[in-house]
Amino acid sequence: MEFNDYVFGDAMELMKEIPDNSVDLVFTSMPDLSQTPYDKTPQGIADYQAFQAVAVTEITRMVKPNGFVAICQTDRRVNGGVLSNHMHYAKCLEQRGLKYKDHKIVVRNEVGKKDLYHFTFQHMMLFSQKGGFKRAGEFIKDIIVDKQMMVGNQSVWSQDFCKMVIEALTKEGEFVVDPFAGVGPVLYAAKSLNRQYWGAELEEEFYNRDFEWFQNQLPV
Repeated sequence: MEFNDYVFGDAMELMKEIPDNSVDLVFTSMPDLSQTPYDKTPQGIADYQAFQAVAVTEITRMVKPNGFVAICQTDRRVNGGVLSNHMHYAKCLEQRGLKYKDHKIVVRNEVGKKDLYHFTFQHMMLFSQKGGFKRAGEFIKDIIVDKQMMVGNQSVWSQDFCKMVIEALTKEGEFVVDPFAGVGPVLYAAKSLNRQYWGAELEEEFYNRDFEWFQNQLPV
């Protein structure tokens, strides 16, 4: 594992290369059910939640005691009900000794926009064993509207949002990890803020879009 690297491959395997207690901030959004091999059957959902638990185990292993885990997760409408991803992640993280520090709602683009399967907001959950942070500036808000852009079928966080979270929870030179990096908005923001970074992406379509491509997509 090298600092300041964005690698192609399976994060579940690649995360094992990151040393214990070495990361200041894990800032990520876990794969949705539709982005995994698991189906909507009861067994498929159980297998998906087992996958989530394994990912959380790796994340909690590598974060420092005074570091942070920031997970932004969208719940999903499945089989006539709601698959509450954020509640499952919260339970898994607390079971592994992290404290639930804060909770925010991140609205994607338009307030009130309808989506057949996904809610148009994410739950941003903050966890740490011992870390503390200042509630100041935009980060003090409980509801944040993020003007995201679309890349294929993936909604990508804005740089304003990524920088707000990174600046609130880390200092220059500290280590930020996004194991499910997509096209890399967290990594790009970390780099621009003089943080060390590492991320992985399994989908070749997203991984092949490098930082230069990403920069060209940003609003002037």
